Amino acid sequence: IIQELTKQELTPTATVIAMLSLLGLFFYLRLAYH
Repeated sequence: IIQELTKQELTPTATVIAMLSLLGLFFYLRLAYH
């Protein structure tokens, strides 16, 4: 999927989505352990 987005010149959008997913996972783990 990331490669297809890169071909369509949507790299910034893909980067933002990746960062948001990582932040979401980070907060989910924090809430899970606390």
